[in-house]
Amino acid sequence: MAENSQRNSRTMFTPISELDNNRTSWILKLMAICVYFVPRWARVGDYMEIVFHDEHGTRIHAHLNRPEKKKFENQITEDGVYAIRNVHVLNNYQSLKTTANDKLLGFFRDTKVKTLNRSDFPRIMFDLKRFPVLQSQPCLNDQVLIVCTKKISNPYYKICLNIFMAKTVLIGKIVARTKVQTNINRAEEQKFMEVTLEDHEYKYK
Repeated sequence: MAENSQRNSRTMFTPISELDNNRTSWILKLMAICVYFVPRWARVGDYMEIVFHDEHGTRIHAHLNRPEKKKFENQITEDGVYAIRNVHVLNNYQSLKTTANDKLLGFFRDTKVKTLNRSDFPRIMFDLKRFPVLQSQPCLNDQVLIVCTKKISNPYYKICLNIFMAKTVLIGKIVARTKVQTNINRAEEQKFMEVTLEDHEYKYK
């Protein structure tokens, strides 16, 4: 009986891989693995961004404009699992993409969110890859978004780099870095720094 109930619950939710933009009446069961906010003072700001994954580990980005942000900003948090009903499925228009998915979720006034128990839901926060997997690519897409998330210990300065576009997470020790450099792109000044990471076998710059 319990097994049948669990099977019915699973068939009720649509996997991310089966989403399309033909309707909005989707019912999804997702875990929020990254939640961040764009402040009001930023250009066309004051909205909320979320990266979700489903029970298969497939990721998708979600965008919440100001009304939906105010409605859900205190409910949706990282590591939380949610049943989400009624969302727009859009083409992923992000210039800096947080997932490799070509689709994106858009919350709107009819979107409903229910917080669920996360104990039986897979927690797939990282997709670890060895350095040669990244090095084997002819080039990295210039839309790759790299987020430095934490410094684990001193003096080794281990960091975790989430490279969402390549669905890759690198964990390594910073063994070298350059000074902060300045680049002018389209009349805008941009600052950057190059680092060299090392794991127990390889280095990656």
